Amino acid sequence: MNRLYTGRKSMFIAGTALLGATVAVLDWLSKIFSLKIPFPLLTPLKFDVIGIPTVISYLLFGPLSGIIACIVAFLSISFRNPFSGFMKGLAELATVIGAFLILRAKNPSVLHKRKKIFAGISSIALRVI
Repeated sequence: MNRLYTGRKSMFIAGTALLGATVAVLDWLSKIFSLKIPFPLLTPLKFDVIGIPTVISYLLFGPLSGIIACIVAFLSISFRNPFSGFMKGLAELATVIGAFLILRAKNPSVLHKRKKIFAGISSIALRVI
């Protein structure tokens, strides 16, 4: 995490609010305009753009900001369907928690220089499991 962003409360609040609002807007735009990107290998699977601002908020402002973005995604989707909102919020939370656990690992020899790549892969694996 960048100490420049997490050290100032106003920057944390503004950044979290901005990225949380981006999550809500992307959710509604993807629902209205069908902004889902098909996965090349298996076309029934679709990429979801809501996870991008959630992970960015975690990486810039810390785990609390990522969790708040997950809550915003949950609330935004819950207006349409509470069960879908719960499942999407849980999936995004698994991504944030997986990245948090890997980036906070105590053994640097396992992760070495590719820590963030490993965190992304492990958060995807945690979401699948």
